Amino acid sequence: MESQSLAVKFGWIEGCLVRCLLNIWGVMLFLRLSWMVAQAGLIHSMIIIVISTLVTGITTLSMSALVGILLLSVENTFLQDALH
Repeated sequence: MESQSLAVKFGWIEGCLVRCLLNIWGVMLFLRLSWMVAQAGLIHSMIIIVISTLVTGITTLSMSALVGILLLSVENTFLQDALH
């Protein structure tokens, strides 16, 4: 058998858009972090970052659950149509 190494190719969304957005958001956080600490103080800034991280994580998990439920309902619809 012939062994070929398949190169992982990203589309424009994974390869370009997501990476650019992550870079932009990282720079924005880096530039705003010192201002936030100066305005709110170190402890409050850490609390703001923790709350923001929790909100982002919960939102991401909720979206993942919704997409999973949607995919399962679509698969069930197709399976029921195929059986009848």
